Amino acid sequence: MRAIALLLLAALILAAPPAEARKPNTRCYCMPAPFATRYTTADAVFTGEATEVETQEPMVEYGNDDIPVKVTFKIDKAYKGANDGNTFLIYSNMHVWTCAGATFEKGKKYLVYAYKRRPEHYETWSIYQFPSETYDVGGACGGIALQDAKEAADDLMLLKDKPVDNTTQSPIINGVIGAIPEKNAPKPEGAAE
Repeated sequence: MRAIALLLLAALILAAPPAEARKPNTRCYCMPAPFATRYTTADAVFTGEATEVETQEPMVEYGNDDIPVKVTFKIDKAYKGANDGNTFLIYSNMHVWTCAGATFEKGKKYLVYAYKRRPEHYETWSIYQFPSETYDVGGACGGIALQDAKEAADDLMLLKDKPVDNTTQSPIINGVIGAIPEKNAPKPEGAAE
């Protein structure tokens, strides 16, 4: 009897699909907007290295693998909304299950389309309640790509012919674009009181 039970248990284990096959589909299928639309709607467009990827511990939700992160980029080449050499902060999440965020890796170079959160909009690409005036990548379909990926190469060919547009640059706080201002921090020159 014991032999039959072991034989049945072995048959069940062998018949079960591997753990990877039991996971739900983790890919986000989307069609990014055309280049012209992404360029026009993005508040900043640049290439740069992710120098830090920090989990935002107070916002972590148990059971949610799309963890909130602050990503610090050192801009190599700015095309819109920033200048070469600036530091740029993105408040997003690590893309695992949802179509929000991206898979950020420290030390990797990216083509970034950054979108500012605005108080009057509900941003479908933002799954965490980061403050207004912070930036995100517009979800997995917002245009962010590794700089050496084919998607980035196509966009970089189009970007090289565009004049640099830094007329809509956000305020720089202590040398950083996208920093969350502290309550009593000094206001940048020209900022409203």
